[in-house]
Amino acid sequence: MRITPIAIAVMASSLLGAAAIAQDQSTKPDFEPYVSAKGEEGFIPRMKSKDGASQSFGRPLKAPPGITGMYYGIWKAGPGVYRSEGARPEVFVVLEGRGKVWIQGYGEHVLEPGVIITTPAATPAEITVEQPLKKVSWVDVSRCPIGDKDPKNC
Repeated sequence: MRITPIAIAVMASSLLGAAAIAQDQSTKPDFEPYVSAKGEEGFIPRMKSKDGASQSFGRPLKAPPGITGMYYGIWKAGPGVYRSEGARPEVFVVLEGRGKVWIQGYGEHVLEPGVIITTPAATPAEITVEQPLKKVSWVDVSRCPIGDKDPKNC
């Protein structure tokens, strides 16, 4: 008898559902869910566009307990071209806006809401923002923490 991936997924979700029901609902989790700031709160300046006319901003998000080696954050920018040396691997999802990203060795890709982009470490990229853009990012900082003075060695 051959078990298909869909059958495995259904069995796994059934087991997880049963485990959740069996869990004692009276116990409180070891942590409270973290909710980011609302609206424009908590954004800090990140990088200027290549021509210096626009500024990007970032808002770090707190990781769940026990998760290390990852940086989570929201990045937003007005129209302009922003260059990144791409020292660390990153996954991001575009939330708002329009533009394109050029990733060295991987070409140019359209950025619009719902698009997911992954970039490897040590890969320069340029984001051209055409309409104010916002993305949420997950960055692997396990080998090269944020604030490292020489992030090219990641």
